[in-house]
Amino acid sequence: MKLRIERKDFEDLPNRYNFQNDGDSIEKQAENLFKDNFPNIEVFWRMFIVPQTKRIDPKYTGEERIRKRDGISDDIYEISIFHYSVFSKFCYAYEHIESNRAASFDEFYAHLGSICDLVEDFFEKIFFIKSEIYDFDIEILKSLSKTKFMRIASEWYNENYSKLYDHYLSKGRYMPIYLIGRKNIIDEYFSNSKPLKEYKAFSQKLRTYRNTLIHSSVIGKIHTPEGLILVPKKERIGQYKKLVQVLDSIYSPERLKHDFIDMKTQMKDDYFELQKQLNRLWEYAISDYNKMMYDENNARFLEKYNIEII
Repeated sequence: MKLRIERKDFEDLPNRYNFQNDGDSIEKQAENLFKDNFPNIEVFWRMFIVPQTKRIDPKYTGEERIRKRDGISDDIYEISIFHYSVFSKFCYAYEHIESNRAASFDEFYAHLGSICDLVEDFFEKIFFIKSEIYDFDIEILKSLSKTKFMRIASEWYNENYSKLYDHYLSKGRYMPIYLIGRKNIIDEYFSNSKPLKEYKAFSQKLRTYRNTLIHSSVIGKIHTPEGLILVPKKERIGQYKKLVQVLDSIYSPERLKHDFIDMKTQMKDDYFELQKQLNRLWEYAISDYNKMMYDENNARFLEKYNIEII
């Protein structure tokens, strides 16, 4: 049975809720982590995730209010899971900034890398829903011309073919060839806009750093007499995949100056820079959802929320 809402109450939904008063225990405690650099994560939550829940049904109180309402479509609910996962992993990552555990550095970048993966899941699902509501094909999946396909193949050749030999020598197997994937869908959704290009450049550095920390041998850290802990910069990590390369730098003030950075400083810089990058991307999702839900009251979209406006 649809939840029936008067139009004026429906239009006022985005103004009635916030993390502090209506969030779960984590959202209430962590709201300040996002206010300065990623406020759009709360904007999206109150505009499009709250209406999935029993918060908007006055007959529910207490903890039951945060639960999903009956009749919510699976794809809409899945978006809320991706969104909450991004929120949660930012919270987990911040705990590692505050921690002095030896493993916190590696685990911090594991969380940031995971956030980047979840972001792409989030926007891929957003795009699929948009294409369904407005009944258009995602070009990269259904209507790509041979010319455009060959352009993608050419880009792969330029970026990866020269690496095939070294990859085979180091891994003992051929490099997998992925011409079309989630990356291409995200490019199409954002029309390869400037915010996306900037995010892709930054997230690639994070992922490379994460992969080196997680999958390589221990890279090592340098403890200075001043009490700092120096680690290789993201831009230099390719030169310091082995512990001996890091340890040799102790005797080179020039290398320490140009290739290394205080560990906590880099963690904080990367944490807040990723938030700023995502805040710009979230504007696209908010704009698309706002058009479908509040501007147009699109019947197909509201059906996914099991809402009827009266």
